[in-house]
Amino acid sequence: SKDNAKLKELLQRDNLVVFLHLLGCDSNGHARRHFSSIYLNNVKVVDNIAARVYNLMEDYFKDTHTAYVFTDDHGMSNK
Repeated sequence: SKDNAKLKELLQRDNLVVFLHLLGCDSNGHARRHFSSIYLNNVKVVDNIAARVYNLMEDYFKDTHTAYVFTDDHGMSNK
């Protein structure tokens, strides 16, 4: 938002919701199952993205009022 006035304006609004959808784990889980090395590596990638987003949000807002909700769409099966 440093170089984008419109983005900065949007980020300063009350009741801001940021939605981040990371499809990789779901796609890899279906294609290669939940214990495959590709799936497990993708979980690490998503964990790193979540940490980066968390740190970015905390550094930007510095308000201690930010809530984070993590969810997934379903579990896996061995079928």
